[in-house]
Amino acid sequence: MSPKTANSLHHFHHAVFLVVLLLVSVAFIPSSNAHILGQPRRMETEAQRNVEIVNKSGRRVDVFWVNSQNPKKEEFVTQSDNADGIAYGAASGINSYVGHTFEIREMPGKNSGECLTETCWKSRFTVSNEHEQEVRIEKGFIVDHSGSHQRSVKVARTLYEECEEQVNKSEQGAADLDTIETIDAISDCMKQKTDAKLEAQQEEVEFQYQLRAQMAENIAPLACGDVNFTVTEEGKNVSWAYTSRNQKGRGRGKKFYNIRVLHERPSSYIATIPGFVEQDECSALKHFEEKSKDGSLVFATMDKFRSAPQKYSSSLMQLTDKLTSLLGEYLSWPELDVSTLSEHDDRLFQVHKDPTGGMSVPALLCTAEDLEVEKETGERDCKLFGEGPTMVPTTHFQVDLPQEEGVDESYSKVATAFVFCEDPINKQLGALHFPHAGVHVAPQKGMVVFAIHRRKTETELDGYVHDYHLCPNHQLYTQSVFEKVSVAQES
Repeated sequence: MSPKTANSLHHFHHAVFLVVLLLVSVAFIPSSNAHILGQPRRMETEAQRNVEIVNKSGRRVDVFWVNSQNPKKEEFVTQSDNADGIAYGAASGINSYVGHTFEIREMPGKNSGECLTETCWKSRFTVSNEHEQEVRIEKGFIVDHSGSHQRSVKVARTLYEECEEQVNKSEQGAADLDTIETIDAISDCMKQKTDAKLEAQQEEVEFQYQLRAQMAENIAPLACGDVNFTVTEEGKNVSWAYTSRNQKGRGRGKKFYNIRVLHERPSSYIATIPGFVEQDECSALKHFEEKSKDGSLVFATMDKFRSAPQKYSSSLMQLTDKLTSLLGEYLSWPELDVSTLSEHDDRLFQVHKDPTGGMSVPALLCTAEDLEVEKETGERDCKLFGEGPTMVPTTHFQVDLPQEEGVDESYSKVATAFVFCEDPINKQLGALHFPHAGVHVAPQKGMVVFAIHRRKTETELDGYVHDYHLCPNHQLYTQSVFEKVSVAQES
């Protein structure tokens, strides 16, 4: 092979390597369903980074954040629950910031109280600027700290070397091929291997997604049947100011509300606002309830709204204006108002009241006195020790499917506001459950929960807030926001 040919081939090999690196990097980009594979990750920001700690050392280890603000004495803050550390074979994720330093320490054996050597092993790493970082602790306490780009480079280089070796060992070795033939041979090999890896990864992600999705759905009847189920705590609090439309521009009439954020992603959002609904607004909602032909409760149409007494219509318009102002801001839809809502549905709200009546589930463990009462009456309103959780039926909604008869399929639901004006029937259960986002909200008078299913800037649901369950004994109203989409967009 001439020097010129060899030089051309070298440059091409480098170009092919870069192309494969790009493909492999795409393969390592976290899927939109990555949250289904385990604990939901926080969204990385300009300074925040997710770091996965994988312990393959053969020993239990713990991870400490090194607080170096005091130069005279460092402070160590454990990153594990109850200082239990990370067991051998386990992994744990932390969310930190670029430049933060952590120390990994070998933990003494629980029985022996000793480490492998006289001095327990320890090592440090610093969060880099790379995204989706991983720290692997191998046998012998060898620490490998890498980011998604470094892992992609490693995989791409391995693929390239495998293909180069495969071409050299073929019946026509690289020495017998001209430059173009060698280029084609290596290109075909790398394409096949890259496609195979991408396909295998996609199949694994899809399998895990379906598995976790089914698990999330199976948990809903258990969560709804547990009166002691942990309610989701807010991740952060923000303030929102409301100015009624007839006062905008006058600089007065503002009211501030505290928004408790439970779930936040680029495309989806869940938050609660306590005290959002006034008593007169709840009275107006109650006034516009009516029974349909089948006996179920529905909300009055716009015609009945227009002919209603002013005290009810004005209160309802005030609530609707607050909701559309709030949702419009979070959807980046400033023109959202009552006319936008009525384009899709002639009823501004939907009524949801459990038609089966009041369900009761035992909340406390039985005492000796409770068991004596059971002997006399045959009834028991408590749980025996070790008795399993109660599974209850739920009312399930999927926002990507039409829920009401006559819904125009050219409309796509992008947000829902859940309005609570009453305690649940029997003052028990009645919660709102989002299984895929891991959000469970207990009812509270005057509270609004608002869920952004899909922001207007996105074209697809992200798999977090696409469905929800109303637990038994629910009593609430919902207001849905639909975006009109063209046939071309749907296809």
